[in-house]
Amino acid sequence: MAKIKVIALDVDGTITFHNKLLDIEGYKAIQKAGKAGLIVILTSGIPVQGLRPIAGLMGASKYLIGENGGGIFDGENLEILSNPESAKKCFEELKKSGIKGIEIYSKADMRLSEVCLRLGPDIKEIEKVAGKYSLRVVATGFAIHLTMPRVNKGNALKKLLQKLGYKMEECAAIGDSRNDIEMVRDSGLGIAVANARREVKDVAKYVTKKSHGAGVMEAVNYILRFNKKIREAKIAEL
Repeated sequence: MAKIKVIALDVDGTITFHNKLLDIEGYKAIQKAGKAGLIVILTSGIPVQGLRPIAGLMGASKYLIGENGGGIFDGENLEILSNPESAKKCFEELKKSGIKGIEIYSKADMRLSEVCLRLGPDIKEIEKVAGKYSLRVVATGFAIHLTMPRVNKGNALKKLLQKLGYKMEECAAIGDSRNDIEMVRDSGLGIAVANARREVKDVAKYVTKKSHGAGVMEAVNYILRFNKKIREAKIAEL
């Protein structure tokens, strides 16, 4: 087991309530993690440009993962990991398909790796069209994302950690929704908050008893205890 040095933390539904209002316990958890020397990387379905002010206000690190893994920010440079052209073509076909409720999430979104739709349309109908373009459809509970198959938070986290000089086993990942599955599954210590979807809980190594921000605080405390046990085990070996 490796000591946890980094926390990859989902935003919507994890440090916020489902209405996207911040749970103050989530803010306190980020502050506590930072004081303990842990690097907190915010991960989200929203673009990196939108994450930067949130990270600043929350006291998280400058390292970010946006668009569900479509973009990573290493503190200096934004790297886009997917070409959105197929998603844009798919969106144009969806608009002509007759499927009810096809609407771009926000004209001000400025996404660089994917297309994001508002909730409402039948996911299976969208998947039929997206399949023609070899696209992945991810419904998070907040929006519907059209993206390339290998784009996810887990792969983006691996790439960002490599750039920063860390290993996946040195990272804990905390999330609640389908777009968090890969990073929770592949990290050294995957944690699902109590309000997480069953699919996320199934791949997590630990599930909190509390939801949203309170669950994140519980997760941070668990990580600190986890690191303490590793430290004590190493001392015992001396």
